Amino acid sequence: MPGPSDYLALISDRAAKVDNAASMRLSATNDWYTPAYIIEKARHVLGGIDLDPASCAEANTVVGATRFFTEEDDGLAHHWAGRVWLNPPYGRVAGRFVAHLTEERKLGMISAAIVLVNAHSSDARWFWPLWDGTLCFTYQRLDFTAGGGRRQGSTHGSALAYFGPEPALFAAEFAEVGAIVRRWP
Repeated sequence: MPGPSDYLALISDRAAKVDNAASMRLSATNDWYTPAYIIEKARHVLGGIDLDPASCAEANTVVGATRFFTEEDDGLAHHWAGRVWLNPPYGRVAGRFVAHLTEERKLGMISAAIVLVNAHSSDARWFWPLWDGTLCFTYQRLDFTAGGGRRQGSTHGSALAYFGPEPALFAAEFAEVGAIVRRWP
């Protein structure tokens, strides 16, 4: 007889398949850029952005990172350092970016980081390291833009995770965007 953990695994597997299938139907591109007001808040908290490892030249006109990696550069093939802004491609690859961020943080390469992901993924195993940061779960869905200024509202809420020396500044800056939460010790 299946136990609770078997049931939870089945639900998680089905949810992942439904979410991936839906996202493929809803968007022809994985290139959705963060709203400028979120970037402004992130830049204020971080004190600047040294690296955006999942970006492009057009998105960087808003992000303003000193360095950025495009899809062709494969940000996962490089070390990340300094103050990092990360809005990874959504879908299954997001977890690889979060894992890479986690490893680079363990190596002491990253002084501070803010990660923007789909809040719908909070039950995914790859999301678990983000619980170690200070999180902001948005009160409403964000409107992302794509190439040429095309806009699309997100199909889910978003979560931002902050890692760095200024969690109180992050909380103050993002409090109007969403609920600020931390893991209970």
